[in-house]
Amino acid sequence: MVVDNLEKHGLVRRETSPLDRRITIVHLTAAGEALIKDVFPRHVAAITEEFSVLTPEEQRMFGRLCKKLGKVE
Repeated sequence: MVVDNLEKHGLVRRETSPLDRRITIVHLTAAGEALIKDVFPRHVAAITEEFSVLTPEEQRMFGRLCKKLGKVE
């Protein structure tokens, strides 16, 4: 649904893999790239501000925990 909505707004385009028709590759359009270039720096600044309440050691610990959660076994 998310990709459908992005596609409807002209932000991404889908391409079927030439090697495997079960795979769909999603590419940003020029409009999608422009939006990311506009939004991403503000997003990074907001995240940086939110995490500034953590000490450097807490930030490292949080990073390790996030990596642990993200591992698929």
